[in-house]
Amino acid sequence: MSIKAIPFAIIAAVFMQASIGCKDNNPGEPVGSPFAREDMLKEMAENVIMPSYSKLLSDVQQLEADFEMFKSSPNQQEFIAVRTSFIAAYVSWQSCSPFEVGPAAEESLRLMLNTFPLDTSQLKANMESGSYDLFSAQNSDAKGFPALDFLLFRNDSLEQFTQEKALLYFEQNLDLISEKLNTVISKWNDGYDQEFASNSGTSVGSSLGLMVNELNFDFELLKNAKVAIPLGLKTLGVAQPELVEAVYSDKSKELLLANLIGIKNLFIGAEGQGIDDYLDNLDAKYGNENLSQAIINRFDNCETKISALNSSLKSEIENNPSAVEALHTELQNLVVLLKTDMPSQLGVQITYQDNDGD
Repeated sequence: MSIKAIPFAIIAAVFMQASIGCKDNNPGEPVGSPFAREDMLKEMAENVIMPSYSKLLSDVQQLEADFEMFKSSPNQQEFIAVRTSFIAAYVSWQSCSPFEVGPAAEESLRLMLNTFPLDTSQLKANMESGSYDLFSAQNSDAKGFPALDFLLFRNDSLEQFTQEKALLYFEQNLDLISEKLNTVISKWNDGYDQEFASNSGTSVGSSLGLMVNELNFDFELLKNAKVAIPLGLKTLGVAQPELVEAVYSDKSKELLLANLIGIKNLFIGAEGQGIDDYLDNLDAKYGNENLSQAIINRFDNCETKISALNSSLKSEIENNPSAVEALHTELQNLVVLLKTDMPSQLGVQITYQDNDGD
């Protein structure tokens, strides 16, 4: 099978949750002055996770409202409004992608909402037949945000979007996103927030352990699925720019930057306590500087490299690959600190497997 045929769902499968990680590490409880991990987790939920979910929900609701307006009056102005609100929601999703713990893990939120590259053949077959189950594994790469991206931006034809089958498929995917998101938010509000904070150990299954693993999991998906694979680093240098995220709207760079900032925000805890504060409490070092600052600096380096790209990641891969290669190098530098140094200092075990070689 060529890499072109491999969807994000299968790419993600190389990071399957397992009891043995890619590193042979089983760190114990970290040694240092007392630190209220429960307070950190509570603030992480209040300052990062729930606000991100709330922003996404608000943007999805705006997309739903604009879509309803379009259906009642299908014109170019309303079509542009739907496209605009879709991009806003897709950008907001990027900050939520790292939170695949608890309710999100139960709902397979990342898999359900953002499996890419899109299987356009499956999507078209679904639309044509009218018989499909968007909740089934068979349709993992024919739904969610990538499906909406295709339907809205495959061309500039308003008439094609207004075809009955296309409108129905768009609406059902939008319903899927809304249902899954509302379920996750409801579970957080109905007690998982307290469970998350009180599960304050560092062992496998603790909230910190799960979150550190998902932060790394999402970051490696960013590095590999969004950059390395389209750049050709997994296919002997044969670039496949058509495999970038959001290839139809060509908003891959914007989504990439939002995802990186979202992961960094989880690390620093936004305005409250974050993993960086815990590392500082442990006096964790990287050379002569605080490990937390070394990680933040590398996040900033990655952000600078992304920002320096032109507006189209696909175009940069095609015409300026050295700039994207430089970005990948910075991402790889950050992986080492996030996946090796940070977990070791925190006493957290990396429990997912990968074949990336770090």
